[in-house]
Amino acid sequence: MVYHFLPFLTGERPCDSGETVHTMLGLNDHEMENKHNWVQWCFPNPQPSKTQKKVAQYPMGRNEATLIASRFDSATHVCALLLKVFRFWGIEWTHESTVGLSRFHVADTERFRLKLSGVDHNQKRMTRVITFLFALGWYDVAESLQGLLKNAQDNLHGFRVSAATLGFWTEQNEHTIWEF
Repeated sequence: MVYHFLPFLTGERPCDSGETVHTMLGLNDHEMENKHNWVQWCFPNPQPSKTQKKVAQYPMGRNEATLIASRFDSATHVCALLLKVFRFWGIEWTHESTVGLSRFHVADTERFRLKLSGVDHNQKRMTRVITFLFALGWYDVAESLQGLLKNAQDNLHGFRVSAATLGFWTEQNEHTIWEF
């Protein structure tokens, strides 16, 4: 079986454009906002991107997702990438490994609103991240992130997304991501 994302996320091989996972971890905010290939490689999904049709047009299968989640090197890189993108969006993630609970909170309200409110490509990126988390089997992380987004929509002044976007964010689960 040929895997495309596992070798990238373990650091064994660069992506199709020649960048490594370490290159992606070193992106600054301007590059994260304006480059569009990094999110498909860092957070692969069971379906290729419909908006970035020239980037990583491989589906991530269940076996590859299981391997990514279970290998120390890829799981470590995934956690680092998640921390980076959450910070970029103004979100703080803490995980209490002794009880297996993930918690999210808005750490930078202005950044959070700027990056995720209204209509923005970062909303599609968030959808991709949630789908990726469910594909890995990291249900507690995905569900906690969904809770933060629902709570922000209901309670954070100035934060609004469309009903369709909120639906994508909050209705995903471990069953829906493999249905297509």
